[in-house]
Amino acid sequence: MRSTGIKKMENSPLNPIDTRVPSINKFFNEEAFYKMTNMDCTVYEFWWEGLIIGFITVSMNKLFYLLPETEKSTTYPAVLIGQLGVDKHYNRKVYADLHTEESEYGSFGEELVDYGIALAFKLSNHIGCRLVFVEIMKIENDNSILIENEELVDYYINYYGFERAITRIKEKTHTILYYDLKSAHS
Repeated sequence: MRSTGIKKMENSPLNPIDTRVPSINKFFNEEAFYKMTNMDCTVYEFWWEGLIIGFITVSMNKLFYLLPETEKSTTYPAVLIGQLGVDKHYNRKVYADLHTEESEYGSFGEELVDYGIALAFKLSNHIGCRLVFVEIMKIENDNSILIENEELVDYYINYYGFERAITRIKEKTHTILYYDLKSAHS
């Protein structure tokens, strides 16, 4: 039995997770293993004391947008962090309570994102891969209008150093952010 750590999914989930986001719950609990066996993405599960408490998906992709230094639009090879979820019972407070020693992370979600970025960086040493990007779903306001999830966007920008992608793809439903691996290699 797996105990603790981030590991590649090997089977259908042994336990369901509830992230409070129905579409993410449905993906992990019902679709993730199929998507992985179909080679659409790779799913990494976060195990804690024998339970799956979170997950992240990564896949090769491309991003068509404008890099600041080029002043023209082009396509860049990229790793997409496509889905990420942590069970609601394992939020930041629980993480702090479980880690008595000083930890460099503040949440299980941060460990998952760092894992995805580190994996992309490792891949970029072996294959063409310039960027890591995320598509952050917009949320509905009180008037049922989709607006940017400012808290999450600010978090990726301020904590990880992601930047806004200048693109028209999915702008109506998602905010697209990227992290340039080339700068990490410098």
